[in-house]
Amino acid sequence: MKQVVKGTYKAACLAFLTIALSACGGSGGSSSNAPEPTDPPPTTNPPQSATGIFLDSAVEGLSYSSGALSGFTDVDGRFEYEIDNTVIFSIGSITIGAALGADTITPLELIDGAEDETDDEVVNILRFLQTLDNDANPDNGIQITSIMRDLAVDTVIDFAQTPEAFTDDGLVQTIIATMTSGSDAGAQLLLSAETALAHFRETLDGINGIPTGSSDDEYCAANTPNLTSTRGNVYVFEVPSGSCLGITEDNSPKKTVPLSITEVRIHESITEGVDIHVVDNARLYLRSEGFNISGLDLNYSFEITNNSAHDYCIIPDDIHAKDAAGNVLDNINIFGESSAGSELFLNRSQRCFSPGYTQSYVARSNFTSREDFDKIASLEIERIVVNPLRDLSTVSKAEELDAQMSWTISPDVPNYPALRVTFTNNIGRDIRLDKSQHRVWFFDDEGYALSTNSVRLHEALGLEDDDELSDDDYVIMGNGEVFSLLDEVADNAAVTPSSATKARVYLRWDYVSP
Repeated sequence: MKQVVKGTYKAACLAFLTIALSACGGSGGSSSNAPEPTDPPPTTNPPQSATGIFLDSAVEGLSYSSGALSGFTDVDGRFEYEIDNTVIFSIGSITIGAALGADTITPLELIDGAEDETDDEVVNILRFLQTLDNDANPDNGIQITSIMRDLAVDTVIDFAQTPEAFTDDGLVQTIIATMTSGSDAGAQLLLSAETALAHFRETLDGINGIPTGSSDDEYCAANTPNLTSTRGNVYVFEVPSGSCLGITEDNSPKKTVPLSITEVRIHESITEGVDIHVVDNARLYLRSEGFNISGLDLNYSFEITNNSAHDYCIIPDDIHAKDAAGNVLDNINIFGESSAGSELFLNRSQRCFSPGYTQSYVARSNFTSREDFDKIASLEIERIVVNPLRDLSTVSKAEELDAQMSWTISPDVPNYPALRVTFTNNIGRDIRLDKSQHRVWFFDDEGYALSTNSVRLHEALGLEDDDELSDDDYVIMGNGEVFSLLDEVADNAAVTPSSATKARVYLRWDYVSP
């Protein structure tokens, strides 16, 4: 049809040109009644257009408009926009948001001033779109059907509220139930913020080029580790089943050896019964991959539990490695990891145990050869020292803050993972973060201590070092102030690679005032 129209138009032009030539000449004369020539009307260049993609997975069926262009996003999330013009996205009468036209637009670009995907308004849009998906499986794309659009009539949704308020919003509940009732999956409840964010972060990783964790990639898939326990200053995060934190494959050698204790030394001031349990084996992991200088790091881990009725400070002292004949291997020096393990009492000299608390104790050796690793047949703890809390009148434990962890793309080194931990101070008292780095230890499912690194306040704030921070920057208000700590190139993936499933964060802080 286009060829027919084009041919007809061309024939008409030729006919007009022939008539015009006949009228204008042949005798060489001119008519005095001929009209004076006039300037042609000015021409204007039509707006240039381009194609973009809307992603939280590809979103199909969103209404869009950009200048004179409008329509619905296709199965791949594609839309047309006028270059240098805004694109407005909506579902029926519900405006989702607007952004300057670009190759890729996500809900993050729709909210002016949103720093990252955790912005409340962004989170609520993510939840709304994913919940509306026709088959309730946003992993294979999000489809908004014409039936859903028709059901969204005379409705305005307020996305600019907290996720908690959004969940409780009666209008949101009603429109979700109404719109999804016309879907293949049937009526749905609004997805949680955690579920929606986890899905969206996978999309962001694909956009930013972070490795996906497939068998062809070096690094684990980006994910949102779950906070599984908090005791004092120790925050334990675990990744979903089948995923990991670090590299996908780890060929470093590891083994389990018997563990014995020569003496348990209890402080003379303790008169009540003391029940300390130490497991009878230790796990050894020799980090043989990544960055090493003339030797490998050897990590030891084992569990200590305080089964007593009171708080105690428990310290393994003088740990020795022995060969198969029971001889101490003098060239292997083992030192305890002082920044990790037990609960933090706010008197920092006292890293102790509540009744029933189990510590994953970590010790280390540096510059270890594979030959020395193979020689180790057992470990011996010369003594376990049990001390009471020193000043019961001033001792208090670190209260638990709300915490989240994300495994993200590095802001500085493309395609390297970064580790971010975000805390919220809802305890009602102002606290002061320790200015030093905050330790993170990584473990696997079997309890092997694989690697360690630190998260820092100044990195999360985009600063080169902590010298750019003042004392006040470390004060976190108790009225719900949020702060993040970041390792911009996660060491356990990029420098000291390991395939971990669990991360323990040891947060150091004190109250601003008694």
